Amino acid sequence: MGYCDMVVRRLILPTLGITFILTNFILTRAPNNNYLNQYTDPPPISMDDIPKIPVRTGLSDEEMDQAKMRQRERRELLEKLCVDIPRPKKDSIEWKTTVYTIAGNFEVTPEYSLMNCQVNKAGSTPWNSLLAHLYHMDSLIKNQHFYEMQDVLRPKVSQFASILDNMAYMRFLTTRDPLSRILSAYRDRILDISHPSWQAKHFVPLIFKKTRPTK
Repeated sequence: MGYCDMVVRRLILPTLGITFILTNFILTRAPNNNYLNQYTDPPPISMDDIPKIPVRTGLSDEEMDQAKMRQRERRELLEKLCVDIPRPKKDSIEWKTTVYTIAGNFEVTPEYSLMNCQVNKAGSTPWNSLLAHLYHMDSLIKNQHFYEMQDVLRPKVSQFASILDNMAYMRFLTTRDPLSRILSAYRDRILDISHPSWQAKHFVPLIFKKTRPTK
């Protein structure tokens, strides 16, 4: 992959997606927004209208069922951690445990009333790069350790508990097509040998075992 192609894939495209989300958020919150009012929502699209294309994955039926099960489990986990956050009785042990567990997944920017539920390999690097420049984190910018913004903006438990139900905050997360995400992870964590990774150490033997079984 050339340098320009890498920049487009890893920085420009995800940044455009995040920029669109935030721009839409700002426009919809603007008072007396006649620009948006002149448009109507497009008609809904039924799943029956989408042509069904057979997908060749090379997986057995059992392996495909396992993959679908993992996707369902991941979707349920994201909903629990980022969307439908449990609401135990305040000041109870369950409440404190829930807040402590959930807070670690968020980045909070009080100046802009934003709460971002972090999902790695789904635009987190360009998002954190924007935040690093916004907060003038020169050392992170120089070393390109943008992932450390998660530690910088991770809220304290007391802070998170106070803003969890604050309607002034916009809570959002960024998702990505699963196949695109796993391809990006494969290129970054396994193909790129310039930096060692836990994923390469753990998954490369499993990939060889699957694709090059010994007789």
